Amino acid sequence: MGELAERISSLAANCKAWPSLNHPDLDHGMMWIPDGDGMIELDKNTIRRAVLSDYELLGSLLGYVFKPCHHAWIRWCLMHPMCAIEAPRGFGKTHVCTYLIAILRALRDFDRTCLITSETDTQVVSFMRVLKGHFEQSEGLKQ
Repeated sequence: MGELAERISSLAANCKAWPSLNHPDLDHGMMWIPDGDGMIELDKNTIRRAVLSDYELLGSLLGYVFKPCHHAWIRWCLMHPMCAIEAPRGFGKTHVCTYLIAILRALRDFDRTCLITSETDTQVVSFMRVLKGHFEQSEGLKQ
């Protein structure tokens, strides 16, 4: 078993029992994922458990590249749901603190709501469009 497969298995073994994992519409089959120089087959529930436990794994499914400050921001936002991060433009606040955390919370509990605010309606609509795009177009999330 390669490094990624071991990481996924370890995360899945220690995963919280998120309500979304018991949803009746989930496909519980197998999935091939890249691991080192080859591919490995893991059951989808194991992968789901790992993704719900590790924001970095979710971020990689979404194509995000994390900067060192992002880890601290994510930990802070997960511990303090009603927070704001101040940083210059282009530092990835929206991708990391808005999109990633909203997606993580939606995946962990389907029945939970999330409030995303901004200065203008245009910005909020843009945020929602990106979130919707991730759910509709990301093959990793679809699985």
